[in-house]
Amino acid sequence: MLRVSGRRLSSLIWRPAPAASFASSQNLIGGANHTTNDDTKSIAPRFVRELGLLGPIRGFASESLAPRHEDLGLTDLPATVAAVKNPTSKIVYDEYNHERHPPGDPSKRAFAYFVLTGGRFVYASLLRLLVLKFVLSMSASKDVLALASLEVDLSSIEPGSTVTVKWRGKPVFIRRRTEEDIKLANSVDLSTLRDPQEDSARVKNPEWLVVVGVCTHLGCIPLPNAGDFGGWFCPCHGSHYDISGRIRKGPAPFNLEVPTYTFLEENKLMVGGAQELEQGHQTERISGSAGDVLEDDPVGRLKVFVYELPSKYNKKILQKDPRCLTHMFAAEIFMHRFLLSSPVRTLNPEEADWFYTPVYTTCDLTPNGLPLPFKSPRMMRSAIQLISSNWPYWNRTEGADHFFVVPHDFGACFHYQEEKAIERGILHMLKRATLVQTFGQRNHVCLKEGSITIPPYAPPQKMQAHLITPDTPRSIFVYFRGLFYDVGNDPEGGYYARGARASVWENFKDNPLFDISTEHPTTYYEDMQRAVFCLCPLGWAPWSPRLVEGVIFGCIPVIIADDIVLPFADAIPWEDIGVFVAEKDVPNLDTILTSIAPEVILRKQRLLANPSMKQAMLFPQPAQAGDAFHQILNGLARKLPHDRSIYLKPGTKVLNWTAGPVGDLKPW
Repeated sequence: MLRVSGRRLSSLIWRPAPAASFASSQNLIGGANHTTNDDTKSIAPRFVRELGLLGPIRGFASESLAPRHEDLGLTDLPATVAAVKNPTSKIVYDEYNHERHPPGDPSKRAFAYFVLTGGRFVYASLLRLLVLKFVLSMSASKDVLALASLEVDLSSIEPGSTVTVKWRGKPVFIRRRTEEDIKLANSVDLSTLRDPQEDSARVKNPEWLVVVGVCTHLGCIPLPNAGDFGGWFCPCHGSHYDISGRIRKGPAPFNLEVPTYTFLEENKLMVGGAQELEQGHQTERISGSAGDVLEDDPVGRLKVFVYELPSKYNKKILQKDPRCLTHMFAAEIFMHRFLLSSPVRTLNPEEADWFYTPVYTTCDLTPNGLPLPFKSPRMMRSAIQLISSNWPYWNRTEGADHFFVVPHDFGACFHYQEEKAIERGILHMLKRATLVQTFGQRNHVCLKEGSITIPPYAPPQKMQAHLITPDTPRSIFVYFRGLFYDVGNDPEGGYYARGARASVWENFKDNPLFDISTEHPTTYYEDMQRAVFCLCPLGWAPWSPRLVEGVIFGCIPVIIADDIVLPFADAIPWEDIGVFVAEKDVPNLDTILTSIAPEVILRKQRLLANPSMKQAMLFPQPAQAGDAFHQILNGLARKLPHDRSIYLKPGTKVLNWTAGPVGDLKPW
């Protein structure tokens, strides 16, 4: 705009012709009657004189596009307009707010040194990092360190004394305890402890206590045979540990860690040598009868005869739809496969303690992959009729020494909706048999006394593939992914999950402590490993696969299912590892969970890190010691020997083969 204005203004001013034709320019300006005169008024056009532009007349030059404003008497033009009209190659800097210094000026020497030194420091840091990377690459990996062991001779340790050895760069205290020490350690009231642990859970042999000699507060090394409780004392902050290494006084939050160790023959102890399931997490042995049950070995305690049924009851059904291998009811398939090669299997039915009938009653899937057990009663009835007519063993007890795997929502009631399942009841032909089922709820029509409650199937290899670093912080407080309303089967939303899931959503969908959604992300397993609590509300049935996932991933299960009977309840200390919330108390779920003391949460997490408990919840392929297969066999072994009353007199009948819905009587 300024440049255009300048051009318009200059167009109003006389522009002389080149010097070579000055005469002609005179004619253009003054006409023929005008002559050269120094007085500009005589040669200026009339409109110039009228405007008062009487300054000296200037011609065009490469460096002057228009007359200077002072020459024209326009001293009040803005500086910007003047600069546009009078460009110049001479640049003068405004040094009002800053200074210019030549290179090497002494006043800027400190800044130059700072930049140079900082750059050298960055280069040195990068070089150090590269060197450390190279050196650490030659160090032992975590799996190698986990297998590192130290053998200690115990014969020279006197009763009442403590020796210190070094293992994995850390001190380890080995104390030989006296009878008085052992009695004192077991006489402590656990309710008074900050980190409650029974002494039996911290030792393998009561005479020997083995703990890592690093204080759990600041990492200093405590002094042995010192403190107010005869154990260890940390002079740096005043923490006192008792004769079992448990924190009794001072700021330390946890007991001294118990490392992995094994007693060898000839008074020797090996510290380490076994790879922990979760590096960096202290585990706690399950004490009491539950721990003993987990460690039971069923081999040699029972014999099982497996009926050979036509393939239409099992293998052909699976060939038709292999999706049965991955759904939550697949335990019936893998149990069959396990027993075929199990050391408890016998080919002689006369010496069998138990008889197993392999029927895949849940492998009848809809196009969407939903296992609906509508045909299951007819299939089971057909299989029982077959074994009773081809073998004599069913008829002598009417199934009292037989067991069946029925992993439906409501077990042998064969329906996914509770109201319909209660109406049907347990298939009458199974009333005397032992049922191995996922369903369990006290005082319920579909739970038969003496049943063995098992976890649902969860794919072990898939979960193993999603394990993350154990030291990943648990940044999610409460986590849940799943349905809140089953609109397709329960449009009103009050019957599904007895309204518990709907209550979770309505009360906590906007609560920042709750990470809940109906979406099932690809990071589902990883998210559970980042959560402190995982909700396990009932669905159509009380149990949930999240029970298994919570135990495997160390996420404390929050069990919302009134009167539930949990898997392997005699081996898994559910009260110690989980949180039980009544269905009516769901609106107060946030208050309940935030009021749990940190030390209680930490103890639950230590118990959840126990590898024996994780193993008991899985059906691995191939089977492994202590897994869910073995826990089922342990449950069967504990029911032996059979009471003689189960054997019927020849010709005696107890079961009514025609009982139940008319539709179940149709041939399968």
